[in-house]
Amino acid sequence: MNDLQNDAVQLNGLIENFAMTVAGVEHALVFSVDGLPIARSTRLETDAAERLSTVAAAVIGLAEGSTEGTGVGAVQEVMIVMEHRYLFVTRVGHGGALAVVTTPSADVDLIGYEMGLLVDRSGTLLTPELRNLMLAQTS
Repeated sequence: MNDLQNDAVQLNGLIENFAMTVAGVEHALVFSVDGLPIARSTRLETDAAERLSTVAAAVIGLAEGSTEGTGVGAVQEVMIVMEHRYLFVTRVGHGGALAVVTTPSADVDLIGYEMGLLVDRSGTLLTPELRNLMLAQTS
């Protein structure tokens, strides 16, 4: 197994561990900024991952577009409050982003904190080369 394959295994492990151990997290997904799933928690089915990555890419793109030229700084995280879930989206690594779906009872401060840790851990792994390898494996 080469270094890129090891990084892919490590990224998948980080995503799965996050989804299984952080209270309130139902699904976690790393996706490319153009809306393609890269790595996902195992409870998130393939079709749902594809839909979520498309929607989450649009959400973060709209948020970032709304700040251009305003001087308010970069978007750190987007949170959507739904009747029965929360959706969090943030950038990770080179050309990637993280979407997290939680229960309505999730501690949003804890989720934000844990997402920050996950971004720090996975951001160094998600290079353009790894992103391309993982996208090729999912298509």
